[in-house]
Amino acid sequence: MIRKQLITIVIGSLLTLFIFIPVTHADSGQTYLVQTEVLEVKNTPAQNAEVMGQLVRGDKITIFQEKFDWVQTYYNGQEAWVASQYLTPVKNDTSQKESSDDSIPEPKKTTKKEKSKQHSTQLFKPEQVLTTALSIDANDPLSGKHIVIDPGHGGKDPGAIGVSHIKEKKLTLAAAEKVAKKLQDKGATITITRKDDTYISLKKRVQKSAAHETDAFISLHYNAFQNPSVGGISTYYKSGDNSKELARSIQHSLMDTINLSNRGAKQADYHVLRENNDTAVLIELGFITNPKEVEKIQSDTYRKKVANSIADGLQQYFDE
Repeated sequence: MIRKQLITIVIGSLLTLFIFIPVTHADSGQTYLVQTEVLEVKNTPAQNAEVMGQLVRGDKITIFQEKFDWVQTYYNGQEAWVASQYLTPVKNDTSQKESSDDSIPEPKKTTKKEKSKQHSTQLFKPEQVLTTALSIDANDPLSGKHIVIDPGHGGKDPGAIGVSHIKEKKLTLAAAEKVAKKLQDKGATITITRKDDTYISLKKRVQKSAAHETDAFISLHYNAFQNPSVGGISTYYKSGDNSKELARSIQHSLMDTINLSNRGAKQADYHVLRENNDTAVLIELGFITNPKEVEKIQSDTYRKKVANSIADGLQQYFDE
């Protein structure tokens, strides 16, 4: 009888270990390729979990842990899970440059001649921290103002994935280049939180703002929704300072220039707003899940309108 009880206990223990201890096979930080037509992204490692979005065949993700045949990645800046059986590892993948949460590359020392050449050929260099003004004319409308431009997402965090597999992180960086250049033309000094396809944590983005005498922090994003007919532009602000006035000024300026639905200026609890001691706003520059809006969003004309509108909105805010 005792022997049977011992066997039962041992078998029960083994079953407990088999069921409840997660087994990790995936290499942390390894890039994987989606091998199925559509792969749902869940908020927890469970089949009946909430669906956060979708990946498609050919998409690459970086995984960080594995539980019960599910692997953890990031989606729209949040922890997310996908079924590992539909992934295959990418060997020797160097397509994305990753930056750890605790390190920011030191700026490369350059001569005045090299700096002049860099501004004339390419606005952002991966190895440089951009904190310079193209104009020193005190009469320029934004002279003396320091603006931090924050292109959302990057690196292992693609952001939203829209029509034709377009990734939010690429659009935010392209828009940031236009916005920064326009603000520099108006005399502002610019800091950009990321200059290439690099992952920068939300904490580091806020720290970059705090490291300067920042007059305004502007985070650029693009929205997504399951219903492809939903669209429009919105600007978010935090409570407790002048961020609401800045958000309203920029939103009004965008609506004067861009023919998309006005989703208004609203208060939100985003990390880059909530944890930021500087005046800060986050702009959603349209929906990449809306086929009609995507055509506009990807155009150089649209980005120029965005840049002009944000510059005008900032100018009106500072003039008040």
